[in-house]
Amino acid sequence: MFGAELIETSGAEDHAPLLVFYPPKVAVSALVNSLNGASSFPLSLASG
Repeated sequence: MFGAELIETSGAEDHAPLLVFYPPKVAVSALVNSLNGASSFPLSLASG
């Protein structure tokens, strides 16, 4: 969607640091909001 590429990630129970390459025309806030929405949907399904 944004032309972003996930370079590296590691995760813990309460957070997940990401190294992301994305085009300079994409606002960081838009990218983060998209990632938050994409990650919260599966979590909400798993919790009931």
